[in-house]
Amino acid sequence: MAMATTIDVGKAKNIHPENKIEVGYRLFLAAKKITYGKELVLTGPTFKELQVQKGKTIVSFSHPGSGLMEKSANYGLVKGFQ
Repeated sequence: MAMATTIDVGKAKNIHPENKIEVGYRLFLAAKKITYGKELVLTGPTFKELQVQKGKTIVSFSHPGSGLMEKSANYGLVKGFQ
């Protein structure tokens, strides 16, 4: 069984994404992995673990793909994310 995440291809207050091609493509990748055993990244990062150490919060993810990047001017200190 697989699930395609589509929160990034639509509008926040509409559960029906306008970009149906992207939704279909993501479901196709899931079927390809399950049916043919292809090595594919099917999901974006998935929450794995949260640790608090010395006043810092460390969040770990499964399936990070090629890695995660924080692109603000905070020099690695993330003030928040969704």
